[in-house]
Amino acid sequence: MKKRYILNGFSTREEAQKRNHEFALNHGIKPDSTTKYMFNTHCLQREEWGLEILEDNLNLLDESEKTPERLREIPNRPFVHSYVPMVFRYLESKWVDEFFKSGSLRLSSFKKFHKHEDEQRGDKKEGSNMIVGLGAEKQFFAMTGNGHDAFVLSTSLTYNEKMYEDFDVNACFVIEKPHEFMDTIIKAIPEFKGVNFGPCLYQPDKIITRQLPGFDLDSLKSDDDPNTNDMGKIFNVINQASGLDVLFSKTNDYSHQHEYRMLWHTYLDPMPEYIDLIVPEAIQYCRRIEKNGG
Repeated sequence: MKKRYILNGFSTREEAQKRNHEFALNHGIKPDSTTKYMFNTHCLQREEWGLEILEDNLNLLDESEKTPERLREIPNRPFVHSYVPMVFRYLESKWVDEFFKSGSLRLSSFKKFHKHEDEQRGDKKEGSNMIVGLGAEKQFFAMTGNGHDAFVLSTSLTYNEKMYEDFDVNACFVIEKPHEFMDTIIKAIPEFKGVNFGPCLYQPDKIITRQLPGFDLDSLKSDDDPNTNDMGKIFNVINQASGLDVLFSKTNDYSHQHEYRMLWHTYLDPMPEYIDLIVPEAIQYCRRIEKNGG
């Protein structure tokens, strides 16, 4: 793998690009070529710019540019990017119209889902799971309730005509840039705590089973009194076993929805069943879909 370097010491982008053009000419690129520069330009900090130099091109540098003060190696850091696809939100046309008119958006909650009479949009078990932790010799069971501090937006990973029928709606819009969309919503959430998002996990039941090789009952004992268990340690073990699955677990009855869920957590107490936001900045990351028209 070839090494990369940063040549710093340029006070403006124009100054860096001027030297960049000189490198191109010295490397044989013709003055009238559409490619005028050889290297990527980076803003290193305020009023300092640099050029990214490959090791094969170090011979083009002047001796004064090869000093430790001007030239430093860029550590190789493999990138890790998560893929968040476009997602679809099915609604009545009047709500889609309102969103694209003013940025009006309603976020619901698990509490609201519990009360919804429509079986496609209501799930009385939302946020509730049984956790099974499997240790080397022992196992434990716990019933949990999670996500009750979050406002939720349910979307789908798929677009098809049958979804209108299933949800009994007549309109849809696509969120083309979910990351940017969620960041915009964050600014409107009162007492914002954090955000989680991802596809729902569909299985026959709401049981989450996890291997915990280091688990044993003695590890739950209180440091002060070995005859009692420490509730903090118990909750830590349960959280370790449950992970984020508890926020995205659904039964196979809902698998046809292909739900992709966004949750904005808040410190609000009491937690309302829903919140109505006006976020016109979010519109730019979305596109209306015309039914039967794409």
